[in-house]
Amino acid sequence: MATITSNASGNWSAGATWVGGVKPADGDDVVIAAGHNILMDDNLSAYVGLFSVTINGGVTPGMLYFKTGTSGYLKIRTGYNLVGTLDTNKGRLLANSDGIWGNTGALPFADKAVIDLQGTSQLNATNLDIALYCTQPSNNYVRTYKSLKDVLSVDITTDVITMTAAHGWAVNTQVMIQSSGTLPTPLVADTIYYVTAPGGSDLKLALTSGGAAIDLTSAGSGTIQIYDGHTDTTTATMNVLDDVTADSAWVTTDGHNRVVLVSINLSECDQQRLQLTTITAGSITLSANVDSIQSPGARIYLSSRNISIRSAGTSTSQAIINTATLCIFQCEIINTAGSGTTFYGIGLNSSNDNTVSGTISGCYFGFYSSHGNKVSGMISGCYYGFYSSNGNKVSGMISGLSYGFGFSDKNTISGTISGCVFGFYLSNGNKVLGMISGLSYGFYLSDVNIVSGTISGCYYGFYFNSNNIVLGTISGCNYEIRFPEIVTLRNVNTVSALSIYGRNTAYSFGRVRCENLARVDGVHKIFDCFGDIIKTACNGVGNAPSVDPDGGNGSCIEASNIKSNCSQANKLIVIEEQRLWMAAALHTLTYKVQTTYADIAAGNLKLIAKYIGADGVITEATDAPAINQRTSTSDWTQTLAVTFTSSVPGWVTISMELMEYEAGNELYVWPNPVIS
Repeated sequence: MATITSNASGNWSAGATWVGGVKPADGDDVVIAAGHNILMDDNLSAYVGLFSVTINGGVTPGMLYFKTGTSGYLKIRTGYNLVGTLDTNKGRLLANSDGIWGNTGALPFADKAVIDLQGTSQLNATNLDIALYCTQPSNNYVRTYKSLKDVLSVDITTDVITMTAAHGWAVNTQVMIQSSGTLPTPLVADTIYYVTAPGGSDLKLALTSGGAAIDLTSAGSGTIQIYDGHTDTTTATMNVLDDVTADSAWVTTDGHNRVVLVSINLSECDQQRLQLTTITAGSITLSANVDSIQSPGARIYLSSRNISIRSAGTSTSQAIINTATLCIFQCEIINTAGSGTTFYGIGLNSSNDNTVSGTISGCYFGFYSSHGNKVSGMISGCYYGFYSSNGNKVSGMISGLSYGFGFSDKNTISGTISGCVFGFYLSNGNKVLGMISGLSYGFYLSDVNIVSGTISGCYYGFYFNSNNIVLGTISGCNYEIRFPEIVTLRNVNTVSALSIYGRNTAYSFGRVRCENLARVDGVHKIFDCFGDIIKTACNGVGNAPSVDPDGGNGSCIEASNIKSNCSQANKLIVIEEQRLWMAAALHTLTYKVQTTYADIAAGNLKLIAKYIGADGVITEATDAPAINQRTSTSDWTQTLAVTFTSSVPGWVTISMELMEYEAGNELYVWPNPVIS
């Protein structure tokens, strides 16, 4: 072993570039001195690997670079690293079109830049500035199918779709639909639907397995086609909807042909990491047989790029890139050791404020404890996309993972999360502007997130979460909401079709607060585990009061659609923490109510006031009288009242609980108390 230090700027392969006149040999340590720019034009793939490669910083830092017209393959053996030093400036690692630092032209696809990290070696970026610019594919993925069938007609009166020939699909077959023009409204491309009412060439489509047929309101235009998913596990060849034969980045060259096959399987992470062996306009052959039944539109994601940082490490905790800051990774970052459900390594560890526009694949963690990164690329075929990583901005794609975000907070996602088991797992305060689709759980035990994008095609949109806000669209899930749950939907136009798991059951408290229901200003409704709470005008429509207690037609609170298990154990919260600022004094608060119940037994409708009592202790006053059935729709004579003394000025928090079921009946509450 020798330490070989650069002698001047030049090509790696030239002896004159190095002190002693000989280029580095297998097993050498390499030092690129400050002020020297070394073009990596050599292929070291046959080496066992170099020992450490160090790029020195300086007033004019050293630089290792790749550029147009040359390909380079750097290989570092296990136990050693690619590192930099800091002396005024960090060492530099560059791949681009012209080899000039600061320029952003991409390395042409014909040229390759590979950094091969063997065993436990890593790229330690603590003292490196890194800028890697690859040739990006025109198509990041292709969509797969089994059979593609043409639609003859769409009947918007009966919702029947008629194919040009018998389709052969059974009830609940998963399908997708596409059109050269417009799709029948409200159908959406790249969304799983379920065949219902099949017969000959006719069928209807449902949002969920066993669900009701979708009401079609327009017939669409152009050539409309429906397709199902690949089912043959004895072949490696799949039909594809997208032609990538002219896309230069899609090749069958070994090492630059890695892909991830991702199916939308709502019970598990269904992905395979494979290679391309044959590419035609209508089909792709992979390096192994497809190992499971695929959803329609299952995607083959291209993970390879012509700039590649590779690891063969077999530890889940080993970083491929460690402590990078303000670097640019438009490249492939991949662990090649695992397969199937085995993942190794960390793509970027403790790495902050980087720009990642390439791909990360095959890792246990895409990002681990890494914050403030901008990710416009693709993370696929990993176990976690982001773990304990906060404040990242993701505009790219996350697909084929068990966890998109785990224990990761305050990220902003404007891209797509699909084909994962969990979109967000124990992850709080995130902002979702993009799309979440085809997951088992969109949000699981994740609180205070804001979703202004789309949640669709998941098994559960929300599962055991609290205080999330949805401003966008949630639809097409087996269950959009799984109680217990607290979520607020604002201006969501699909609320009337929500499927909520856990209503009228023995599950614990949960509710969905809808503001501007169906995007109608001022229309508010709460879907509670034990009934509905609705803002209702006192106008006599239906069972509503004909007048409010003040003689007008103001809005009251309606509790209706009461579930049969509403009881002392399962309380419907009619008023939820109404707050009043009150002076230090004796007060009585009286709420007027009316009901269509035959009567509500004493103790089963309770008014609760929490106030600041003696010695500053929060104290509770309650009232739960029997409530008689109203004599008319204008009868507001029934009341609940609490009397208490606030010891100091402060907030009084008011709640009202209903704990009795009577089929088909309602309770109405005037929300403005009489204060005396």
